[in-house]
Amino acid sequence: MGRDGQILDLEEFAKTIDNPGDVYGMVEEMLGMIWHLANRVAQVTGEDPAAIVEGARAQFGDGLG
Repeated sequence: MGRDGQILDLEEFAKTIDNPGDVYGMVEEMLGMIWHLANRVAQVTGEDPAAIVEGARAQFGDGLG
């Protein structure tokens, strides 16, 4: 991510990767954060965390625009 919080374009992102293991580690960390946040939201709303994650997956493009 850039300093402005936006995801880097593919070329810039590729420059930051030293090895493929870095990519796996980043994905694993992001997945953990997604589930952590879904569980926190579920505590307040009573929703199923899996439904929250699925809703986010279905609408992820909204957050990129």
